[in-house]
Amino acid sequence: MGIGIVAQGNTGWITIDNQQLIDSTNTQNFMEFENTPESVVNYFYASKIRNDSLWKNVLPLEKEQSLRLKSKLVKYSQWKFHKMKILQKKAFAENAFWIKIFMEIEYKGQKKSGKDELDVQLINGKWTITSVPT
Repeated sequence: MGIGIVAQGNTGWITIDNQQLIDSTNTQNFMEFENTPESVVNYFYASKIRNDSLWKNVLPLEKEQSLRLKSKLVKYSQWKFHKMKILQKKAFAENAFWIKIFMEIEYKGQKKSGKDELDVQLINGKWTITSVPT
């Protein structure tokens, strides 16, 4: 039994094939997180799907958030999240990853889905989401 990680040639992207699709039926399985990039991403989006505020626990303190992140979080407040699944990750610096996800959202009554990346970085010993896709 492998650990669910498959290298993707020379692109640097690593497929993570043991991740669950998170939707309203299983978000309660993600009420806590481990200190790993994948776990904080799953926790963040499970919270968004539940429409609670626990997602804030895996972000930098508000005073330490970039203007870009703050702007994207304003956009997120207008979206209804339905599904999310981690697909791949790629290191872009020491202790920093891009995490590629699939997500389905609803905006102004229309469902949209697609793939995009977010940034996760180790800050003061804690994996933290520093940028989200919009």
